[in-house]
This record gives sequence, C-alpha cells and structure tokens, in this order.
Amino acid sequence: MASSDTNLEINHNVFWFVTFWGIFTTLMPNFVKLVMWIFFRDSLMEKNLRKQVTDLKTELGTINMTQEFVKYAKIQRKINKMTEELKSRANTKTMLKLKVQVIVYGVCYVAMGLITTYLIWSYRYTPLAKIDSNLMFPIGAILSFPTGVEGAIGITCWFSMVTYSSRKVKRMVTTS
Repeated sequence: MASSDTNLEINHNVFWFVTFWGIFTTLMPNFVKLVMWIFFRDSLMEKNLRKQVTDLKTELGTINMTQEFVKYAKIQRKINKMTEELKSRANTKTMLKLKVQVIVYGVCYVAMGLITTYLIWSYRYTPLAKIDSNLMFPIGAILSFPTGVEGAIGITCWFSMVTYSSRKVKRMVTTS
C-alpha cells in the first residue's frame, strides 16, 4: 500500500528535470556547434598567416609589375606559398572537425536516447503534475498515460509537449 501511495505523489524534481532535459535535447545541436567552434577556432599561427597574406597583397598593390617584376614575383610566390599552407591547414582541420563532430553527435544522441528511455521507464507511473480532471476531459487519458491516474500528466506526454514546444520556439527565434 505504501508503494502505491508514493506513485500518486507528484515528483517535482522529475518534473523540472524532464522539462530541462526536453529543452536540452532540442538545443543539443546548437550546444555541439558551440563546443566545436570553441575547440576548432583558428590558431594564432593561422591568424598570423592570414594577416601576412593581407599585408603582402597590400604591398603587392603598391608595386608596379612592369618596372619591379622581380620584387613583384617574389612577393607573389610568398603569397601563393602562404595561401597553399592556409588551404592545407584548413583541409586538415575540416577533416578532423568532421570526424570529431560525427563522434560527438553520435555519443550525444545515444546518451540522450538512453537517458530519455531510462526516465520514461523509471518514472512511467509517477504523475509529474496534477490538474483537475474536468479541465482535461476529452484528452485526460492521453495526458495521464502511462500513470493511470485521473487528472495527472505523465512523463511521456510531458516530455513530448516540452520537446515539441521548445522546437517551435527555437524555429521562431532562428527564423526571426
């Protein structure tokens, strides 16, 4: 009898965790992009190479190609060499970033799936919120699934509502 009484109690900690978890699952791709941006920013050497190329191009613009062809050609070769090095570094970084990104996304999605499954399985009979059953008349059974408690909101329904709502809000914010 004591275990059925605890199942009828509202678990506020689970309610808030599921709410934040639903929002996080929606924002996870943005979080991964932020982390990737932090770890794969341009290095100081790449920034210096870009600045040197810009400076050399500026210098190249001040030189008359017909009168100072040797100097012009030397600078042009330097620019080409630095540009090729930047392209090589960018290609290497892009391949590494792609590999890491696939691994991070894979790990995140597997972890999210496992945690979500664990939450839904473990708290399937725990009402996350209670509302007057008259207010939920036509859809009360759907909202309370799988708790079986009249007037309750179950974890499956709540998680679905939170993720759906946060996706809609995210779309509205990103398209504005």
